[in-house]
Amino acid sequence: EKSRGEITVDIYNTQSWPRTDVVYLSKEQSAVGDRVTDQQGRSVPSQRLSTGELAVLIQNVPPMSAKRFLVMKGSPHKRGSVKAERNILESSLIAVSVNEQTGAVESLRWKPNDVDLVDRTRGSGLNEYLYVPGRIPQDARRLANVRVRVKEKGSLLSSLLVEADAPGCRRYSYEVRVIDGIGRVDIINEIDKKAVREKEGVHIAFPFNVAGGQLRYDVANGIVRPEADQLPGSCKNFFSVQSWVDISSDSYGVTWSTIDAPLIEIGSITAEQPWMKTIEPSSTFYSYVMNNYWHTNYKADQEGLTLFRYSIMPHGAFSAEKAVRFAKEQREPLVVAAADPAKTPVRSLFHLDSIELVVLSVKPIEGGKSWLVHLYNPTDRDQYTVMMWNRSVPVTRHESDLFGRIGEPIEWTIKVAAFGNAFVRVDRR
Repeated sequence: EKSRGEITVDIYNTQSWPRTDVVYLSKEQSAVGDRVTDQQGRSVPSQRLSTGELAVLIQNVPPMSAKRFLVMKGSPHKRGSVKAERNILESSLIAVSVNEQTGAVESLRWKPNDVDLVDRTRGSGLNEYLYVPGRIPQDARRLANVRVRVKEKGSLLSSLLVEADAPGCRRYSYEVRVIDGIGRVDIINEIDKKAVREKEGVHIAFPFNVAGGQLRYDVANGIVRPEADQLPGSCKNFFSVQSWVDISSDSYGVTWSTIDAPLIEIGSITAEQPWMKTIEPSSTFYSYVMNNYWHTNYKADQEGLTLFRYSIMPHGAFSAEKAVRFAKEQREPLVVAAADPAKTPVRSLFHLDSIELVVLSVKPIEGGKSWLVHLYNPTDRDQYTVMMWNRSVPVTRHESDLFGRIGEPIEWTIKVAAFGNAFVRVDRR
């Protein structure tokens, strides 16, 4: 809503935990100026980007609720220490270097543990583009004529743009971003693919340096360790990933999230190799993004513009709930919506007192008179929680199923089994 030279926006957090992240206001949503304040008039860090968007750091949005902000005429509130120069990005938490010959991320240093997460013995680095003409991985072709430059240069957000001649593509580029105070790296690949009908495949390499690391990935809200958690005869040439891959040792690791590309290969490019019965542990995997090998019910070429987006978060010892939350945050970012100044921002229905559990959905049922809440426990331990109702309307809670049927009443504590799900039906009294 635009009034008195101001634009009012609400930022929605759809997750069941507090969120802090950057949002990107469009040119229209930030047309009046570069200054942003909260409802109390306190300035919020912002930065005008080369795209015309306004990047805004939104802090501590409560679970499943909204906070209101005003965009107005004036200079941005600058905060942060992010730097960009030539082929290097650096924040207080992370330092990134891009190789100017190969175009790959040759170094990703996590400052809290002083560890470089790139294994340069297994290729050129992270996000390396590999094009296989035919079916033989050893024939993979790489980028040529690489150009690296600073795209965004600010204390809140900085980024590098890598452009190159990519085999199989009309145009190829990717942007790598770091954000002040946010412990992750964002990578946005933009591939304008040629129509090729000879056999081909496109793979993007991620050789991580995690000594003795255990690789895990998620699928169907389960967490899988290759070999250990697979049924006999399962496919090992490639793996279906719901939203994240994690590689962790006892002391540190890295979580990689994928929004657009659901297949990976572990250790090497193996998709079109003879059927694999076993697979060796590895901290290297490949995002398997394109192919025209499959003969039935698939388009013969994959022409056109495609985005492949990844985020990488270094961390300490493995935490299942943190990996799940990180990936959900990338797939379901903070939502920007025009606000009606005459109405108050949306307030959360409830919150949980457990940090291990995740609310996957809150569904209105019975014509909006009741709600069905889906809880998920990604840990290997039974979890117990109390649902703290945040509205004045009195309610009852019952155990339920995915169809919303009423079960046993819930007096206080809700149990969710290890790796399990639970449904809670909430009815107005």
